[in-house]
Amino acid sequence: MASPSIKISAKAWKPCGPDDDPTARLHTAIRVNGQPFHLYAIAVMKDDQALQSAEHPACNRDVEALYELGDPGEPYETIKIGKRDYIIGMCPFC
Repeated sequence: MASPSIKISAKAWKPCGPDDDPTARLHTAIRVNGQPFHLYAIAVMKDDQALQSAEHPACNRDVEALYELGDPGEPYETIKIGKRDYIIGMCPFC
C-alpha cells in the first residue's frame, strides 16, 4: 500500500527559529483525518560521517528529540525548503 503524500508550499512555512537565524526552524500546521498537527522543519547539515545535526546550535535539542523517537543510527530523509535541507517533526495540537 502506498503512503499518502501531501505537498506543502514553501510559503506555508513560518520562521520560528532563533533571533539570529529565524529560518533555522520553521512551523506550519496540517490536519490528518480532522486532527490538527504542528509540523516543524529543522535545518540540518551532515558531518563527514553523514551524521545530522542542526545548522543552528539552538535547534540541536529538536534534532536530538527526533532521534530519540526514531532510529539514532540512520539519518533522517530531508526535504528542501528554499535553499536549505530540513528534517520534519510532527506533533498533535494540545
